[in-house]
This record gives sequence, structure tokens and C-alpha cells, in this order.
Amino acid sequence: MPPDGSHPDIHEAALAYLARRAHGRAELARKLLRKGFDRDAVDAELDRLRAARLVDDGDLAYNFALRRAAEGRRGAARVRAELAARGIDAEAAGAAVRAAFTPEAEEDALRAAFRRQVRSGQTDPVRLARRLVRDGFPVSRVRALLEREGFGAGEGDLPAGDDDAVE
Repeated sequence: MPPDGSHPDIHEAALAYLARRAHGRAELARKLLRKGFDRDAVDAELDRLRAARLVDDGDLAYNFALRRAAEGRRGAARVRAELAARGIDAEAAGAAVRAAFTPEAEEDALRAAFRRQVRSGQTDPVRLARRLVRDGFPVSRVRALLEREGFGAGEGDLPAGDDDAVE
């Protein structure tokens, strides 16, 4: 190992991870540390990759959120939670989700998720509502959609509290 504490293969290991898919700084750090590279070498390599724009949490978060919004399976709150699980800081995740999930985009995703659930045979309004809220859609929008579609859910049937909460 060189005297600066870096490992000669750390760059190759990092590039191999990045060749498979984009990674955030924290996620890539966890993987490199798990491989046995020393913390200072990992930090230096991540700085090098960031300077080369190969690791950028903001870009990763935005592209991830945009992809999730286009898929129409998850709401903004769920995508924010997924980004946090990947180690993306709350500020970058929030900015990405706000950019990707315009009110119209989230409404489109909610309708697509609703149609998918109904096509799969789910017709119980309480289960529909709980599933859509768990998928990250705001309670108020879920309730409004169910009422518009004739699947009205009673006041006690949906979780109370934060409209963006994910169970």
C-alpha cells in the first residue's frame, strides 16, 4: 500500500461500481469501505470522482426522481424516502423531488397507480387508499381521487397526519 494510505485499486473499484449504475457519494463510500479500503483513501477518491463529475448527488437524485415520476408507481414522499435510503441528503433529495414531481406529474402518477391497482382486482376503497398512501401519494389527493372515481373512503379509513408521510 502506498505511504499516503490509498490503495492502488480504489479507482478501479469505484469505476467498476459506477459502470454498473450511478451511485451517490455515501452509497459508494459504504461499498468501498466494505471492500476494505481505508477511510482517507475513500474520501480522497470520492473527491476525485466528484471533481470529474462522475459522482454527483444532485444529478443522481434528480435523474432518479424523474425516472420514478415517469414510471407512475410512486409518489413524491416515497421517492424522497428512497433517496434518503441511498444516502442522498435531504436538501438534494427535496430539490430533485420538487423538480420531478410537479403537481400535474404527481397527479398523473397517482392516477396510473390507481388504475394499476384496480386492474389487478383491488376494489376495496380502504385497501386502495392505504396502498396509494404507502406508495407515497398525499392523503388529500388519494381521498379526492377515490371520491372522483366512486371509491370514496371514510374519514377514519386513511392515515391521519402529515400529508406527505410514508408508512
